Formats: sequence, C-alpha cells, structure tokens
Amino acid sequence: MKAKDIDVKNPNQHFVSLKCGLIVYINVDWFQSLKHASYSTRTLWLTIDNLPQSICYLQENTFLLLVIPGPTEPNTEQLSGLLEPFVKELEQLGEGELFSIFGLEEQEMVYVALPFATMDTPSHLKTAGFVSQNSDKNMCPCCKAPFYSLVHPDCFDHSKFTYQDQANQLKWKYLHGKQSQDPETQTTITENKGVHMSILDCLPTWDGALSISTEIMHMFWGGGMTAIVSSLELLVKSRVILIEGSTFMGTGKQSEPTPLDRLSKFVASIWWPKSSGRFQLKIASGEHPKADEWSNFM
Repeated sequence: MKAKDIDVKNPNQHFVSLKCGLIVYINVDWFQSLKHASYSTRTLWLTIDNLPQSICYLQENTFLLLVIPGPTEPNTEQLSGLLEPFVKELEQLGEGELFSIFGLEEQEMVYVALPFATMDTPSHLKTAGFVSQNSDKNMCPCCKAPFYSLVHPDCFDHSKFTYQDQANQLKWKYLHGKQSQDPETQTTITENKGVHMSILDCLPTWDGALSISTEIMHMFWGGGMTAIVSSLELLVKSRVILIEGSTFMGTGKQSEPTPLDRLSKFVASIWWPKSSGRFQLKIASGEHPKADEWSNFM
C-alpha cells in the first residue's frame, strides 16, 4: 500500500475535485407576508450547487437558514449581524468537518465553500455591503460610472469602463466596520466609497462584487429607468432642452410640470388591463414603481 501527501494548497486543484467538496450559494429575498398591510419579511436559504440541475432546486434540497420578520428591512450592519452565526459555521466547514456519508462505513471529511449568491439587485447590494443602485456616486459595485452617466452613450460603451479596485473596496469596508462607534465617519465612507461592512467578506471564497451576479430586471427597470427619468428631470430644471417639442422639454420654471408629472398625466389617460399591476396607481400618486411594475408597463 502506497501513501502520498496531497498538496491541498495547490492553486490548480479544483475545490470540487475533493471527495466531499461542496459548493453552496445563498439567496436572500423580501416578500410581503400580509395581503392588506405593508409588512416586509426576509428569508435566507441555501442550495448545493454540486447537485444536478434537475434536482438542485427541489424543496428537499433547499435549506431555509433564516427568517427575518418585519415590518421593515434591516440595514446593512444589522443584516451582517444576523448573518454572522451562519458565516462562522461556514468558516468551520471551509476547514473541513467529519460527517457520516450515505453508503460509506466511515465518516468523511466534508468541505463547504460559498463563492457567490443569487438574489435580486437590491438584496445583492445590501447583503454584500454596497450602496443602492440608485446612488449618485456609486451606483455600480464593479465600475465607477456615476448615476447621471446613464443618460450618456459612453455609459454603455464597455471600452470606456473604469473598474473599481476590489482591494480598495475591501479596505474601506474594513475601515467602515472598525468605525462602529463613529457613525459620522461611517456615513462619510458610505457616501464617498459606496461600501458598508459585510460579514460575508470574512469568507476566503467570497470575492466582493464578483460574487454577486448581474440581475437585469432591477438593474434596468428598477435602477436604469428611474435614473433616466430623474436625470432628465434634473436636466430640464437646468434649462437644458433635450429634444425640441418633446415630453421632457421645459423652461425650468418652478410652476412647470416635471417629466414625472407629464408621464403621470399620460398614464392616467390610458385604459389599463388588469395584468398591468399597480404601476399606474404609483405613478399617479408620485410613488416610485418597482422593477417588475416598470417591466409590465413597458
């Protein structure tokens, strides 16, 4: 019988090549748990990515880890506190734990890694320690495009992207967490750097913005459309004529209707099918529609 050492630190060795190396990912989402009241409840669940796709998302293979009662959502720091016990257990599992495996007589060392998460954009950013996609200075955790750039073609030209420095982001996240007794400094870091402390950054397999996938619905309908309408309104108030005779043209006078006012008037004149949802009601009342409501509207 021959024995040899295996270099587990070999960077060319795939994690899933370990006999019991499990890749997991988490999903965090909010839902309205009451029909006739505004009561937001959040759930956190985990899925094993090694499983075949046909059974990966079955109920018996999905683990409910946490239920966060409402009525309001916790902020990023509070959410990190709630996730801390889960992250501590993941750190232990990353080092390896002995488990009884079905079909095997002896226990096997099981390793677990969390390299990414799948959620909608607002949950992604809050969980991973980034500011909202509607932030003026830091709407994107991956690039440095400001909010107002959404109305310029260069914002969509990948050859002109200026990417964020992930190491620098991690540094400011750490400093944000260290200043827990100084809210003013934390606010300054958040406003200027676009980050919060996130407990997930303690995991060696977590890679900041690269661990959160792009989710189109909220990025475009929830962030992009709102940004475009808001930016157009700002330009009109600054006496900039976008398109002569268009909906967004104005003199900048205080009494002049805003683009949102014009859109509300247009929406109110339309006969709406039941499938359109609550979008038209929110527009008419001056509220901000959600991403799925923008999508239904278009």
